[in-house]
This record gives sequence, C-alpha cells and structure tokens, in this order.
Amino acid sequence: MRPPLDLTPWNPQLPTGLVLDVAAVQDHMADIPLAEQALVIAAVRSRREEFSSARHLAHRLLEKQGEAMHPILTDLDRSPLWPKGWLGSLSHGRKWCAAVLARSGGGLKGVGIDLEEIRPIREDLYAEILTESEMQEMRRSKAPATHAAHVLSCFSIKEAVYKAMHPIGNHGLGFQAMQIRRLESTGKVHMQALEELQERLQGHALPEVLHLRQNDVILSLAWLGSDVMPHS
Repeated sequence: MRPPLDLTPWNPQLPTGLVLDVAAVQDHMADIPLAEQALVIAAVRSRREEFSSARHLAHRLLEKQGEAMHPILTDLDRSPLWPKGWLGSLSHGRKWCAAVLARSGGGLKGVGIDLEEIRPIREDLYAEILTESEMQEMRRSKAPATHAAHVLSCFSIKEAVYKAMHPIGNHGLGFQAMQIRRLESTGKVHMQALEELQERLQGHALPEVLHLRQNDVILSLAWLGSDVMPHS
C-alpha cells in the first residue's frame, strides 16, 4: 500500500542524522522479536497489528543505519526502550504508523513523532487541547466544518513536542503548556512555550516542529536540540 504522505518537503529542514518513515498497519507479529511479541500476545488483533507494524518499521530504519536487531521493549511509562546510542519515537493510527530515529549524542536530545488519521472529535474536548487564545483564533479564522481537523492538528503537534521532551522529563505536562502561533506552508510550526513548559525546558530552546496534513492523515515531528540556551 502506498504511503499517504509525501515527506520530501521536509527533507531540507530535517536535522542531520534524523531518519523517519511512514508505513501501512499490517500483521507484522512474525517479523518482530519474540520479546516484543510477548508484550502484546494477549491483546486484540488490531492492537497487535498496530504495535507490530510500528516496531517493524523502527527495525527497518535501524537496519538501514547498520544497527543489528535488538528488541524494542517498553518502559514503565509505556514509552519504547531504544537500543543503546539511539533516540526514537513511534506513533500509529488504525491504518498507518510512523517512526523516527536519531543517534543520541549527535546534536539532538530528544525526538517525537505523532500520526493522526482525521476523524470526528467531540467538541467538549476542544478546550482540553486548545488554549483559550487558540480557541478564539480558531473560531475567528476557520469555518466550523474544519474545526475538528484543526484541533487534531494541534493535538498532534503538542503530542510530538511532549514525546521529544521525554529525555528531560515530560510527566504531567498538559496541552495548555504551549500555544501554536502559525503553521507555514513549508510545514514549520511556530509555537510559544507557556510558563509550565518553559520551566520544564530547563533552559533548552523550544523543540523544532514540522507538521504535514495530506490525504486525511496528519503527521507531526519534533526534535529537541542538545544545546542549552545562554542566559540573557
């Protein structure tokens, strides 16, 4: 099945050493290590397919980088445990999955990816995902029929940022910790860190974010640089 997203517009903006891909969700249980299979052996079929597809995609990316296959197990917070020397992030919907990888110590502190398939979303959830400022801007500038997709885009962007921040601590951060200011046609996202997020960044610059929406699929990618911003 042909991937739903053309990622080539992102290529000039990606940091050196970061690799990512999108693939269809299928049954890849037989293609992943037994230790990974054991994590979802009792799960429903759809969960096994989503899990195995994302892990299989990550192994393909690692293999292309010359890495031998090692099980990608799960930490206590359910985040993937990557092989030594690697940073990574996984995401999936019902039909598609995504993976991003980068070598640790190579200029990046964290990476995050989020894939969403456009779907209806309850209006009472809008205020949990958007700040009041974001809500007002959406109502002012966007037609009601587009609100659900816009809220999913904001959700995806913020989710990718929080995943990228995992190495420096993201526990307890909510969607109200940042505001999305503007999306460029290149995919670049302009954001503002609010107080909660500024404190958690510990002097690091706000993660860089790219966003893409094609064929009813949303993909957001974030990366956190290893450099700490100088004190003013």
